[in-house]
Amino acid sequence: MLTVPFLVQLVGVVGVVGYISYRNGQAAINEVTSQLRSEVSLRTQETITGYLEAPQVINRINVEMIRDGQVGLDDPDELARLFWDQTSLFDTIEVSAIYFGSETGEFSGMGFQADETWQVGRVDAATDYRFHSYAIDDKGNPTRLLDAGDPYNPRVRPWYEWAVAVGNEAWSDIYIDFKEPRLKLTHAIPVFSNIGELQGVVGVDVVLTHVQQFLRGLNISESGEVFIIERSGLLVASSNLEEEPFLVDENGQVTERLAGDRSQIPLIRETTQYLQENLGDLQRVRGNQQLSARLAGEQQFIQVTPLSDRQGINWLIVVVVPESDFMARIHANTRITILLCLGALGITVVGGVVTARWVGEPILIINHAAQEFAQGRWHNDVKVDRADELGELATAFNHMANQLQTYFTTLETQNQLMMEVNERLQQSLDKESKLTEASGRFVPNQFLRFLGYDSIAEVHLGDTVFQEMTILFCDIRNFTQLSERMTPEDNFRFINSFLSQMEPPIVRHRGLIDKYIGDAIMALFGKTADDAIAASIEMLHALAAYNTTRQRPDRPPIQMGIGLNTGALILGVVGGQNRIDSTVIGDAVNLASRVEKMTKRYRVPLLITEHTYRSLQDPDRYCLRMVDQVIPRGRSERVTIFEVFDADAPELLQAKCKMRSPFEQAVQLYSQAQITEALSLFEDCLRHCPQDTVAQVYVKSCQRLLAKGPNPMITPLNHLEI
Repeated sequence: MLTVPFLVQLVGVVGVVGYISYRNGQAAINEVTSQLRSEVSLRTQETITGYLEAPQVINRINVEMIRDGQVGLDDPDELARLFWDQTSLFDTIEVSAIYFGSETGEFSGMGFQADETWQVGRVDAATDYRFHSYAIDDKGNPTRLLDAGDPYNPRVRPWYEWAVAVGNEAWSDIYIDFKEPRLKLTHAIPVFSNIGELQGVVGVDVVLTHVQQFLRGLNISESGEVFIIERSGLLVASSNLEEEPFLVDENGQVTERLAGDRSQIPLIRETTQYLQENLGDLQRVRGNQQLSARLAGEQQFIQVTPLSDRQGINWLIVVVVPESDFMARIHANTRITILLCLGALGITVVGGVVTARWVGEPILIINHAAQEFAQGRWHNDVKVDRADELGELATAFNHMANQLQTYFTTLETQNQLMMEVNERLQQSLDKESKLTEASGRFVPNQFLRFLGYDSIAEVHLGDTVFQEMTILFCDIRNFTQLSERMTPEDNFRFINSFLSQMEPPIVRHRGLIDKYIGDAIMALFGKTADDAIAASIEMLHALAAYNTTRQRPDRPPIQMGIGLNTGALILGVVGGQNRIDSTVIGDAVNLASRVEKMTKRYRVPLLITEHTYRSLQDPDRYCLRMVDQVIPRGRSERVTIFEVFDADAPELLQAKCKMRSPFEQAVQLYSQAQITEALSLFEDCLRHCPQDTVAQVYVKSCQRLLAKGPNPMITPLNHLEI
């Protein structure tokens, strides 16, 4: 009888565990493969979209320069230098050739070759309208003839004919390169004169071999595939290493493109056939589709994702993952589980029968005695004549019965008393917990730890500690004007709403909010200066998100300034007999406050001092630049001020990064009173980045100083005290 329950439980548990394990394994596989297919499709879509973006940008720039007369179509050397300058701005994965073909049959271009060098290609009367390839120097000028190729007419090339037929910018059909065995795709734009006559076509090539290499580098699964097809069914590229998306003859020349349903790779061929049969016309596929089918002899998970744009790209990304890549481990675990369960079942049966006989009888005797004790009959002794543990248990059981009656009476009284004590103790603990939580909101726990205390009750007037910290000051711009339009109640709601957005970034980055000063925040960072910078950047992102909730005429967007400085300060407790408060004192605190005020001068959100800059673990992690050298009031040495612009809009951030070197050179010239040279550089910065408010301030200052005449007694902006 003792064995049966164990057997039933074991068999039941084994069955349930095995069933749940199998179902969970199936569910996990479906979830993992779904996530894998989606992630691979998304990454492929984003990467290829990025590849296709650069050619469009280059062509639009070139068309505008031609229309504005900045480059002459009759000067092939000038075109070559323009194309050479543009190659340095983009990766060869995105751009493999830039060129212009004229309506009169001339051609001028810059192409990246298989030997990883750039060459100038030229076709005109001087080359007898043959395709001549030239080596170039470091400025893009042709130096020597490398190859005098075959006759070449750009007007009959697919990219030229397609652009002329469309009459606007467009992607050509995929075509075979005339020089190398590979597929290419061209973004082309027709160029018209002021009177509407066709002058030619500008084009930028994308080599689809790079797309093929990207797909082959994806980590899908052991035997999974990802491939791209056109709506017509022709292959664009695939992750398979054994097959190219085109057919070649015995001479190694590309003869035609390969259709997906004619692929020699079974998984690609059968997947394409399945999609054509079950989705009907591939032109009608809209949105992501996840499918499951039995192909190439096993179950396959499929995802189809459209990839298209307005210029003519209209492809399908297909990800195929075999179920067997994930099921092998589950089947192995299932077999091991079954064997272990059968072994445990056999051992339990044999051991249970033997043990039940030996243990069962004494247990039944003790069980009967226990039932007697439960009825209040305490004097029934257990008689088990054994020297083992069961015999000792019987002796102890008898001894327990003798004492149990004595203890039972007093137990209820003690229990009642204990319940009353516990209730009072819990009430005291609840009060203390609430008091500790409330005090922590007025005096932060970090401040107590800096002073070496665990509780606010231990703090005494005059307690101080010397500390190296980064100080953050944050203030709302034009708060007075905002508050004048609100009632006192609205003011409090607005301030609390704003502060509630700013507090979490500070806390997340191990900051200590020392005090709220109206609409301003003073915070301290004792770990690293990087914490303060990271918190400031996150605060600016939080403010941008907060401003999206204020898109009403009576709720204008909020702007704020943040100043950071790192240095020594004293934390302590000040006050009198009846009122004390925590505070921090030191020149570093005053300088941080003044730096925050400088954000209004330059109309930027985040400035830091050189002390904070030198405390950063890796300044190159951030987008920053030197903007000023100031002399703090009461001090003689200069302090360099840096702007951190990681939170700027992407376009503004990119422009500032690009112009950082000339901008900082201009600041140095300005500080050396070389105003004319500084003005020229600042104006150049504004041409590339018109929204650069710091450059705007410097330009106005330079113009004001130069208006005083030659060699004026000048006091540049960065010599002013703060």
